[in-house]
Amino acid sequence: MFRNPAAIERLRPLLRERRKLFPKLDFIPEDVFLRWIDHESGGNYKLRATELGEIGLFQVHPASAKDAGWSDKKFHSMSTDLEASMDLGLEMVQRSVSSTVTKFESIGVKKENIPDIDYFVKLHHGLPLLHSCAIKLFKKRNGRGPSSFDEAAEFCLAVSKEGRGSYLDLTGKVRGGKDYRGATAKVLRNAKKTAGSSEGPQDGQGVPPVRDEVQEAIDKIMVISSTKPVNKQHLDTALKEALDKLSKII
Repeated sequence: MFRNPAAIERLRPLLRERRKLFPKLDFIPEDVFLRWIDHESGGNYKLRATELGEIGLFQVHPASAKDAGWSDKKFHSMSTDLEASMDLGLEMVQRSVSSTVTKFESIGVKKENIPDIDYFVKLHHGLPLLHSCAIKLFKKRNGRGPSSFDEAAEFCLAVSKEGRGSYLDLTGKVRGGKDYRGATAKVLRNAKKTAGSSEGPQDGQGVPPVRDEVQEAIDKIMVISSTKPVNKQHLDTALKEALDKLSKII
């Protein structure tokens, strides 16, 4: 079920205790949070920041922390204090829940009628812009809200192929004017894999199939390439990782 079962199971008691501080998250099953942590950090809150600057159990992005009004000290405590990493990660999930509910309510869908809400909450964490595409742009184009996460995902993949303009012109100003189209497939896939009750890794050791790892490596290259200016060191590392994974299946 988990890629890092021992590390994740050690966090279960802490999660069970700390989530009591966030009653708005009661509707989300415990294992969804654990899969989230497993996918993002493997249960290691001291994990070195990614090339995007994400840290902590839930791999919170610095821009998300800034939007939440966190100080630098508070943000970086997620990589030095286990309890803080859990609490702040749950706080960020709660913000994703609020954003999901607010967006759906803005298109006339009440919280109790939101389909696959766990998936949409995880999607907000992965890429808020894509979250807007899946809900608000879907409504604008179709005259209704999505009937399922799969329908929203199919729509977003189609939009991402239309061109940079239509994809970015969703919420007005986009920070940095970056083109995130290359990340669309990966973020959608991760949202469903992480939040779904049966979408996780299926092999006995809980390790994703090698082909999935190759696809994730390719997606990573696309994300780095779409971020200007391109960090050559990160790109070279990602290319080497992709080639190494690819060599295992050819």
